Amino acid sequence: MKNEGAPNRSTLPPAAPEASRPDGSIEAAKSSDTPHGESDPEHTASPAVENRERIDRLRKDIARIDQQILALVAWRLEVAEEIGHYKKRAGLPVRNFRAEVDVLERARATCAGLGIDPEIGRALLSILIEAAVGRQHGLTERSRRGAARSMLVLGGAGRMGTWLCNFFAAQGHSVTVHEQNNVHVEGFEHRADLEEAVQSADVIALATPIGETNTLLGRVLAMRPSGLVFDICSLKSPLIETLQAGARQGLRVASLHPMFAPDTVLLSGRVLLVCDCGNPTAAAEARSLFEDTALRLVDVPLGRHDRYMGYVLGLSHAINIAFASTLVESGLTAHDLDRVASTTFSKQVRTTREVAMENARLYYEVQHANAHTPDVLDHLLTAVLALREASLREGSEVFEALMETNRDYFSAP
Repeated sequence: MKNEGAPNRSTLPPAAPEASRPDGSIEAAKSSDTPHGESDPEHTASPAVENRERIDRLRKDIARIDQQILALVAWRLEVAEEIGHYKKRAGLPVRNFRAEVDVLERARATCAGLGIDPEIGRALLSILIEAAVGRQHGLTERSRRGAARSMLVLGGAGRMGTWLCNFFAAQGHSVTVHEQNNVHVEGFEHRADLEEAVQSADVIALATPIGETNTLLGRVLAMRPSGLVFDICSLKSPLIETLQAGARQGLRVASLHPMFAPDTVLLSGRVLLVCDCGNPTAAAEARSLFEDTALRLVDVPLGRHDRYMGYVLGLSHAINIAFASTLVESGLTAHDLDRVASTTFSKQVRTTREVAMENARLYYEVQHANAHTPDVLDHLLTAVLALREASLREGSEVFEALMETNRDYFSAP
């Protein structure tokens, strides 16, 4: 083990002077005419010089405080690594989502007591949790000891399928994978015989592309598995009949939709949609697999899911694709625009760049396979034409009314 105990506290940088610490004594520093309360009756510098000297002293205090913060971060990571060694000895999984929730809740409570914006604490602790998980992943192996359930992931070689494999393994489950093209997922057993794999699994998760999922789902349900079956497709319309037919036959079938990217490490604040396909018990069981995390679990009626996604996914994708296409048509390079970018433009470009790098086939399916896409794009076109008219006409009344309507929408409870 790298370190049998906590780092020596004496290795921390020198503490900041007492006058600059946030315990109320900072007021004494403010009223002092000389560094850290020392008296200097001969000191006759001008107020401007005195202010500069005070700023310099406080900046030195901040530098020392920053050193202390970073030393504590290093200490925290060493402790996390030590925990990782004990997890490896005990055969425990790396991720403990309940502990992560507790850390973030503790941060919020501490911030409230200190008068700090809780978002600052959440952001800092989120970074530290991700760093600690990274340290521990390098130490521990996936545990199969005392695995709660046997999980089969169909499509485990895909990005979201791999995320599911790692998530379930981190929860202590036994995870196997079936890929129709026999692609193996590193670290997980591959089951070549689909029916044998399905019949031996407690939970079957379909993480296949939208265009392939309904056919595979039909094959799986025709085997009448005793385990829970759920998909994680971005759209449900192509699957609704098959999902509901399975539920009518008494099969344990549900539908989920993770509303986050497969490279997500920290689940705090992320959303997972849960759709009841006609078997409430199965939906509750699927939900329970993710309850002991920081995920926000949201129940969505199966029949309304795709209308929501038309706007949440389809519209947001379309706007970013159109934004990028407009920049391409401008003839200006991304570098040129970045050099003169405003805050709003930079925020938009960050999101648009991410969208541009995504899987084009998947984004096409999100648009093409959603029956609500024509209405959504018609609304977008109408909005763009209305904006064009309001922007080009003389007088600002129509433009102001347009923005007021938008403001009212976001201000509504």
